[in-house]
Amino acid sequence: MIFGHDLREIFDLMPRASRDLLFDLFSENSGGRLCSNEFRNWLKYLGDLFVKIRYPFEEFREMPIEEYEAKLRRFEEADPHDMSDASIVYHMDRIYALTAALQAYDKGRG
Repeated sequence: MIFGHDLREIFDLMPRASRDLLFDLFSENSGGRLCSNEFRNWLKYLGDLFVKIRYPFEEFREMPIEEYEAKLRRFEEADPHDMSDASIVYHMDRIYALTAALQAYDKGRG
């Protein structure tokens, strides 16, 4: 059994047919065909994003107000293709694409 948020590690342990299906479903739900490396980058990003969204209070709790305000400005100014911390606000479509892919995959297995 695997514990943690590393979606790539979980994905890599799946049977090849399951990996291919999830890749296809994610590509379909995200509006275009991706290369496998791009998909793997999204899995890494989305796994990390879960942690960042779930535990923001740990990061901001001890942060001086000036640093917090600077971080908010970076969020506001971030490029939509940015995959840093500031990009959290832009990639809900990829979260939806992965969620929809997992739901379709699960439905097909049942």
